[in-house]
Amino acid sequence: MEADEIIAMIDQGKEVKLENVTIKGPLELVKVKDREEKSSSMFGTDTYDCHINVPISFTNCTFEEDVVGYYNDEDDDDLYNAMFHEDVTFKNCTFRQDVLFKYSSFEQMSDFQGNIFEEEALFKYAEFSEDANFQEGRFDEEANFKYAEFNRMASFSGSEFQDEANFKYAEFDQQARFKKAKFAGHGNFKYADFDEYVDFAESLFDGEATFKYTKFPDGVSFENARFEEDADFKYAHFNDPLNMSGVEFEEEVNFEYTKYKGKDFTQYLIQKKFN
Repeated sequence: MEADEIIAMIDQGKEVKLENVTIKGPLELVKVKDREEKSSSMFGTDTYDCHINVPISFTNCTFEEDVVGYYNDEDDDDLYNAMFHEDVTFKNCTFRQDVLFKYSSFEQMSDFQGNIFEEEALFKYAEFSEDANFQEGRFDEEANFKYAEFNRMASFSGSEFQDEANFKYAEFDQQARFKKAKFAGHGNFKYADFDEYVDFAESLFDGEATFKYTKFPDGVSFENARFEEDADFKYAHFNDPLNMSGVEFEEEVNFEYTKYKGKDFTQYLIQKKFN
């Protein structure tokens, strides 16, 4: 199926529901007709919101080229961002090229379960107003969720990150689940804010793990998690419940200036939590 046919369906107000289909050509969601100029910056950049007002669902589909929910037209100095006002489902799909949802807004449920991202997955600055499900996915290149906002539950349980998993400055307003996730590259959660309980139980960090300045005000579990390379928790803030039973650190771990329940604590006190 040609990607342009899908854009035509959206423009006609038709729900998109496809299974076991190969999508040929770039799926340029920023080319829908329903656009509005959102803002113009002091540098002359015009930003356009591109509205997708119908549910879209892809199951067991293959996308041969880019999926484009963000486009920077450098010639005209324009930015185009896809805004999804209904449910979004990409389930058990394979993306052969880049998936670009920088600055995109997902106002309803978003389900990205079981997908294979063979190239970059760009969700930088994306906002998820309802539940966001990325569990059991595979990210072969960088998974970029830097500055992303998750207003409801976010699940990455069982997902595999072959390259950097970048959640730097990400905000999680409700529960976040990374249980049994595998991080082959850098697991970067520096400055991430977790407002509610976080689950990293049984996760494997094969690469460097960074939780510097990360906040866990409602508790976190690293039960039976394993860190094969350096782990940095410098300036992190922990609160109860804190579960680190069975955690293993194979290389250097940094708890300098880390706080537990608002008070400073030493690595020795943290080690007692492990037992």
